[in-house]
Amino acid sequence: MDSVERNENKITIPSDDHESYEAEFIIKGRRHGRKFRLGDSVRVKVARINAFRSEIDFELVQSI
Repeated sequence: MDSVERNENKITIPSDDHESYEAEFIIKGRRHGRKFRLGDSVRVKVARINAFRSEIDFELVQSI
């Protein structure tokens, strides 16, 4: 499982380094070649909640 972190306009998936292709709305893993396009369905689970900072961290379960 990969955890996905969104911080303002940045999304990181720690299991791989990703390149962003803004014109096509795609991020693609450099090592594994896994691609995510804006609008793709993914299944996530809640990993952590920090109510004090109003943050929710999700983990990617699978692409649908």
